[in-house]
Amino acid sequence: MSPARKKTKKIVKRKVRKKEVRSLGASRTISFIDAVKLPFQDIKKLLIGMLLLFIPIVSFIVRGYFLKCAKKAMNYKFKLPEWEGWWDLFVKGFLARVIAFIYFLPAVIVFFYVFGTSMIELVIRLADTELVTDVAANQILTTLFSNIGGLVFACVLCTLAWYLAPMAILNFVKKNKFLSAFSLAAVFNKAFSMKYFNAWVLVVVYSLAVIIVFSMIPIVGGVFGTFIAGVTFYTLLGNVYSKIK
Repeated sequence: MSPARKKTKKIVKRKVRKKEVRSLGASRTISFIDAVKLPFQDIKKLLIGMLLLFIPIVSFIVRGYFLKCAKKAMNYKFKLPEWEGWWDLFVKGFLARVIAFIYFLPAVIVFFYVFGTSMIELVIRLADTELVTDVAANQILTTLFSNIGGLVFACVLCTLAWYLAPMAILNFVKKNKFLSAFSLAAVFNKAFSMKYFNAWVLVVVYSLAVIIVFSMIPIVGGVFGTFIAGVTFYTLLGNVYSKIK
């Protein structure tokens, strides 16, 4: 091969590499619109997800599938994963539920403590009054307002858990270790970033809207909305996770 041809071949290879790098860079982010379209990429996989969501307990497999979508998005692969390794999907879906429950546990404890003490206080106050009277009504209102601070605190904890739980689950998915979900320094570092906050607000609003709208369709609407919202939710957040240092 002549020197001129070798030089030309090297130039062509460099150009191909540059195009590949540019292509890789462009594919490292999935847009919101593409994330919304993703569940419809393969109708067969969509129908399998809907069918499994109908079955209690077995539906944990679908939760695991959502995490698989997140894992692929972390690796910049934006295609619906195959329905395989069902036991692994089930276990991870179940563990994700456990993680979410633990994050919500403080809010649940505070709520039931406030509710329980309110009921006891109300019973004591009503013991000295006649039921269905203005006095009784005033006692009920007084009891509710006296514990409003506790209820507000429980709501704050609930909102915080709702915000942090997906990031904790994503950390579990990335590290493939259950306890990684409770590495609070890592979870807080990524969760309290503008990238995560913006993406979380966007997908939460979208997911709620989708589930509410599709729930109006009898029988299949609820599961249809849950599946497409779940795929979009975890794909978008999984992609964002990989971009937060």
